[in-house]
Formats: sequence, C-alpha cells, structure tokens
Amino acid sequence: MAERAARRFKPKLKPVEARLVVHPHCHERAHGVSDSTVAALRLVPGLEVAEAPPGCCGLNGAFGYTPETFETSLAMAEIALFPALRKAGRDTLVAASGFSCRKQIRDGLGRPASHPAIFLALSLNAKGEAGEPQDPALAV
Repeated sequence: MAERAARRFKPKLKPVEARLVVHPHCHERAHGVSDSTVAALRLVPGLEVAEAPPGCCGLNGAFGYTPETFETSLAMAEIALFPALRKAGRDTLVAASGFSCRKQIRDGLGRPASHPAIFLALSLNAKGEAGEPQDPALAV
C-alpha cells in the first residue's frame, strides 16, 4: 500500500457489489502481511470486505488428508474459520489465499472460495454484456 500512499498506484477499478470474507493464509498472518491483502481488496468500489478472525483452516498441507488427522483438521477449522463463514451467510463470497484453505472451505462447508487476486481481477476486467460488472460468484 506504500505505492498507493505515494500516489503511484492508481488502478481503474470497476464496482463489484458484493460482500466478501477474506481468510488470509497462516503464513501471511505470521509475517504480518495479511493487512495488505485486505487493504487491496477494500480498494474495489462496492466490495464490502471483512477479514475472518485469526485461526487456521486446519488442513495444513497433507495434515488433513490422512485418516489419522482428518477429524482434527476439521476441528481446527471449527475453532474460528467455519463459524465465521457460517455467520457471514451463504450469499457472502469467500476469499482465501492458501490452496489448502480454499480446499478445506470447499470440502468442509461445501462452499467455494477463491484467491483474493480473483476479486481484484474481476474489478479490473469486469464488464457484463450491458457494461455492468459481472457477479463475482461467476469466477469462483
């Protein structure tokens, strides 16, 4: 966001009328860079962005795939992430930067999650047939 503060970053973002919950990957939070992802998404006009509460999705690479740790993986997601997504409602879109996070959300809750960059790309390129922004759910 330093480039935006220096007025060198001036994307021509089109409105995307939607609610979005962002679940940053654990490594983003650990390195203190998750705020940048959320701030970038908040540049999109009309996109109501909320960050999911801190917590792991539980999949952690291969951890959630093994029979011995599968239930533990889901229990980890139930600590914060899954309840927050349920509370947000089915009409709220989900962004998650980690592949494992997106898979866990899809498999555990049966709802799609897209990489945050998808929503920025939609805003940069979103034109429906009538020139209106496309529904971001079409890109997930």
